[in-house]
Amino acid sequence: MVATVFGIFTAMRYNAAITATVFAEYTMHALDVPVTPWRQKGLAIAMVTLVLGRIMCGLDPMVPQNNQHIGRDEADLYGIVRLAVLLGMTPIEHPIENLRNPFAGSQWGPNALATGYLKVDYTYGGWNQAVNFLSEVQSQQGGRTASSATSFNTIRRASYVAVSLASMIYLFINLAFFAALPKTVLSRSDSLVGVLFFESIFGKGSVAATRIFPLMVALSCLGGSAAYALGQARTLRETARQGVLPYPELLSSTWPLGTPLGPLAIQWVLSVLVIAVPTGSESFSFLVSMHIYPTNVFYTLLSVGVWNLRAQLPTASIRLDNFRASSVSVFVYSAKSFLSVIIPWIPPSKGSPPGTWYAAYCLVGIGIITIGLIYYSSWMWVLPKLGKYEIVQEKVVLEGGAITNTFKKVPRKIEAMNAPSRDDEALEPLLSG
Repeated sequence: MVATVFGIFTAMRYNAAITATVFAEYTMHALDVPVTPWRQKGLAIAMVTLVLGRIMCGLDPMVPQNNQHIGRDEADLYGIVRLAVLLGMTPIEHPIENLRNPFAGSQWGPNALATGYLKVDYTYGGWNQAVNFLSEVQSQQGGRTASSATSFNTIRRASYVAVSLASMIYLFINLAFFAALPKTVLSRSDSLVGVLFFESIFGKGSVAATRIFPLMVALSCLGGSAAYALGQARTLRETARQGVLPYPELLSSTWPLGTPLGPLAIQWVLSVLVIAVPTGSESFSFLVSMHIYPTNVFYTLLSVGVWNLRAQLPTASIRLDNFRASSVSVFVYSAKSFLSVIIPWIPPSKGSPPGTWYAAYCLVGIGIITIGLIYYSSWMWVLPKLGKYEIVQEKVVLEGGAITNTFKKVPRKIEAMNAPSRDDEALEPLLSG
C-alpha cells in the first residue's frame, strides 16, 4: 500500500513547475522584458518543455554534472559578493547596522516556525539527488569498479562535505541579504528579492544587477530542473516496475530512445497544468509548502519503518552491511519529520492572511495522499470483491530488456492453480502492493 501511495505522490510532484516560474521571472528581468502573468507562464512552459524534451530525446549523463557546475560557479560568485558586503567593501553604508536586533518583530508561534522550516527544507531538497544517480558513481579500487556498497559510501562521505558547505553558504547568504536590505524590504519582497540585493550593491540599472546575476539565477534554475526531472523520472519508473501503478509496462519501458518516456510525459503534463493555473502573489510560497508537506508525511512513515525494522533485528536474519545509520541520526530525522507534519496545523497567533487559510497546503497535501489510498483500496479490495476475482502478480520482460511486475485478474476458483512456486516467491520485489 505504501509503495502505491508513494508512486501516486511521485507522479503528482511538480518541482519543475516551481523552478520554471522562477526561471521565467529572472530571465525576463535580465532581458528587460516586462513581466506579465501570461508571458511568465509561457516562458516557464517553454523551459519545462526544453528540459524534459532534452532528457526524452536522449538521456544525457552529464545533466547532473552540468547542474553541479552551474550551481558551483554561481555559489562562488555569490560568495565573493556577499563576503564583500559583510566586509564593507560595497557602496552599502553601515552594513552591520541592519543586523542589530535581527529578530525584532518576528513571529515565534509554532505555525510560523513550521512554515519557515518548510521553506528551508525545500532549499535542501537536492541533498539526496545524488542517490538517484548512484549507478553513475564509480569508485575505482585496484583497477576495477567497486561494488554498489562502496559507491554508496562514496556518496555518503561526499554528502557530509556538500551539506556542510551548502549550510555555510546559506548562512552567509542570509547574513548578506540582511546587511544589504532593510527588514521592511525583505518582508515585502517576492522571488525577485535577488534583484533587489544586486541593485543595492551594484546600483540600480547597472549591467551586473539587471543582466548578469539575474541570468545566473535563471541558469541555476534550468540546471536544477534537469537534475530534479531526471531523478523523479527514475523514482517513478522504479516504483512502476513493482507493478503498483496503472500501466506499469508503459511507465517502466525505456523503448525506443532508452529514456523513461512515460514518467517524463507525466511530469510535463502536470507541470504545464500547475504553471497554467491562475495564481496569486503567494503562489510560489504555497507551491513550495504544498510540495514539501506530503514529502514529510512519507519521511515520517519511513522513520517508523526503520524503527520497526530495528526492533525485529534480534529475531530476524537481516544483514545490515554498510547502510546502517546511527540511532541519533534516525531519531533526529524522525523528530523533524513528525513535527513538520503536526505543527503546521496549529493556528497562527495573528490569524490567517486575507483570502487564504493557513493550513490550505496541508489539506491539499493530504488530499494527494488520499488519492493514492483511494486508488489502492479500489484496485486491491473493492473492485476484486465486486468482480469476484483475485489480483495475482507476475513478471514481464519488456522490449529493450527492462523487467517489470504486473498484476492480473484471476477468478477466485482457479486462484490455487496459479499460486506462485517457491522460485517465484524468491523473486518477489522489495516494494509490493
